[in-house]
Amino acid sequence: MESSANLVYAVSSPGNYGFHASKAEGTHICHFSPSNRRGYTQQPAAQASECSEGKSPFFLQRCGMCASPLAMVSSPLSFGIKSSGKDLWRSHLNRSQFYKYAQAVAPIRALDSNPYGTADRSDAASDENSHSENLENNKDFDGSYVGIHKVKPDDTSNSLGGGTSLLAEEMHGFVFGSNQESDAWDNVSVYAPVVRRYLSDNEERWMLWYSGKHRENEGESVNGSKEVTGLAISSNGVHWKRGKGGIDNSDQSADLVGEVLGCSDNWWAFDTLITRPSDVLIMSCLKSRATAGVYWMYYTGGCSEEVEILKPEKLPSDLPDFEYKDSNIIIRRTRPGLAMSHDGRSWARIECDHYSGALFDVGQEGEWDSLFIADPHVVFFTTDDLRLYYHSYDLKAGCFSIGYARSREGMKWVKFGKLIGGGPPGSFDELGVKSPQVIPNPIGEGFLMIYEGVAADGRTSFGLAQSKDGLSNWTRCSRGPVFTVADDPNAWDSHGIHNPCLVQMDGNEWRLYYQGIDSNGKAGFGMAVCADGTLLKFERCHSLHL
Repeated sequence: MESSANLVYAVSSPGNYGFHASKAEGTHICHFSPSNRRGYTQQPAAQASECSEGKSPFFLQRCGMCASPLAMVSSPLSFGIKSSGKDLWRSHLNRSQFYKYAQAVAPIRALDSNPYGTADRSDAASDENSHSENLENNKDFDGSYVGIHKVKPDDTSNSLGGGTSLLAEEMHGFVFGSNQESDAWDNVSVYAPVVRRYLSDNEERWMLWYSGKHRENEGESVNGSKEVTGLAISSNGVHWKRGKGGIDNSDQSADLVGEVLGCSDNWWAFDTLITRPSDVLIMSCLKSRATAGVYWMYYTGGCSEEVEILKPEKLPSDLPDFEYKDSNIIIRRTRPGLAMSHDGRSWARIECDHYSGALFDVGQEGEWDSLFIADPHVVFFTTDDLRLYYHSYDLKAGCFSIGYARSREGMKWVKFGKLIGGGPPGSFDELGVKSPQVIPNPIGEGFLMIYEGVAADGRTSFGLAQSKDGLSNWTRCSRGPVFTVADDPNAWDSHGIHNPCLVQMDGNEWRLYYQGIDSNGKAGFGMAVCADGTLLKFERCHSLHL
């Protein structure tokens, strides 16, 4: 059996077994059988005898058989891998993913033909020959979760949604998902990532605003959960720190994370049930110091007012809850809102012209945006010309469409109509376009718009359009999408991708952050990269290890 010094390998299954490598003593194997699998979770760390790896400050639990420190994560079905060096390794993946990963990365061997191991094999570490069969060939293996997940040592999260980045092949581009802690503000789902990179003389600082839902009880309907806005921070845009509760506004620390903007308590407000961030910018300069200026957040707000969409059978089943076709899902009326902050954490709503406090209202009956207004994104064209792009569902055209409004100061807006609708029959965006983000063309003149396209069958992908002035004659840059759902049906983003968010890096590189949906409807955030600056093709990151 190959040895990797300073690493602990642990595999969880209904008959948990595992093994670890000790730098001082060589390879040692820990056996967990159905009868003793509770040992490692109940063994008090203080009472466990020290082994050569026992002084590492990173372990969370110890092996119940030999008292070696192990990193337990997520749940009783999810075990971990730890290092006594600078990095902490954790596991999450499922059975099928483990086979491929064990072959490609981890020098792991099967214990023997019995996948559960035995409690009395004290000589297992020295019996090299009996453990030579690779787990790939051990068809009796009945593991539930295993894999490798890397986080920084100061990350105390304990779940797949803990704000870390997977290195495994099957999790290409995954950043983080919903928080699995029962009392976390985002323990049900996460939506709409808005990522910003701020540079200063001494540091690179990243901030990610997103919305999430919390469910108090297991049987509680997701529809009854309020959707609120939270914040995560990072030094590189890959490994993120987030919190499970609300931020204490009296604390001026720059490391505060968690819920930052809840729903309004005023019965007449437009955002009593939903506050979903769409755009965050510093009015003085979009790429300024993270500690300077005033942050403006444009967001989608929703209330208890319900809307009806004609021909609901045409709508895809995985759209956000205010755009669902499912008769069991309540469709909310949404409008655009504005909040301001001095630090990106403590936010104050700005009550605008509409009686509900929204920036402006939906259209009149018969107009293209009469149902709702969602995902407002603001662009500075000149100092006194701001343009807000948003999407709605055009009942007459039967598709999602994008329109815009203009303002001189960012608070009073005048709508100017629809810009772009659905594509031709058979196209990737036949059912419409939504969630726009407009940027200056990085390698040419005019402006580019990345957007979410919806096909006739409801499948989503990202498209790119261009315009010379950003106001008219928007044309698609290609017949096909620039980014699609994963081909693997078991991937974390195989069922849908939503809310594209571009971030410019150094040189010609651009990052694309987005929300992904798996086949079970579980949401998470991911990242892809375009290296040539064209924005015509993005690749999921095969490794988020920086």
